[in-house]
Amino acid sequence: MTVETKSGTRLDTYDRFVEFVGKVCVTNPGQRSALRRGLGRPPEQAITVHATVARWLPERPSPATEWAYYAVASMIALQPSGGRNGSTDDDQETEQTGEQTAPEASTPGNPRRRASLGTAMALAVFRTDSQQRAIGQETAEKRLHLLTRQDLFGVHQRLPGVVRHLQTLGVPIDWAQLLNDLGEWTPHRRDQIAKRWLQDFYRSLPENEKE
Repeated sequence: MTVETKSGTRLDTYDRFVEFVGKVCVTNPGQRSALRRGLGRPPEQAITVHATVARWLPERPSPATEWAYYAVASMIALQPSGGRNGSTDDDQETEQTGEQTAPEASTPGNPRRRASLGTAMALAVFRTDSQQRAIGQETAEKRLHLLTRQDLFGVHQRLPGVVRHLQTLGVPIDWAQLLNDLGEWTPHRRDQIAKRWLQDFYRSLPENEKE
């Protein structure tokens, strides 16, 4: 979805949550391990994640919003540095040298909106600054299309594997935007989120991959 003023405040809250979880992962190895043990589990089963996440939940969150908080916290704990917005040591070095980092989706009238998972998947297609091979475009397309067809349970079962691969490649992930998108993964909204992921993927591919 396009981030509007109304959701800007929500994204600010999500940014603070992401920053908090990143600090927890850096300063408290035990709590970081506890977050990792919650990976892929619904909130009812992710008992080791409550201590980090519970205080951040809104009152009476929807099932999608609650699970989004738990999932994002657990996935942040997987990354090497626990940094904000998915930055790893490789990404920090890239920023210092001025080389390309994650592309942002562009649309007429909104040229610099925040990057979605689709944008990150596009970057993985041509990521070359890691020891592992980049994801082929066909593979990335299949994984993304499969994700976008899932219900709430299915997307949370399949997403950790995709994110782990992106992290291995050093691809930055906008965790706050991902939290926002997962929080709206409802029967009435998920098609809009899925459309944005797919559109961002194809918009963000390098020019030679689009031809």
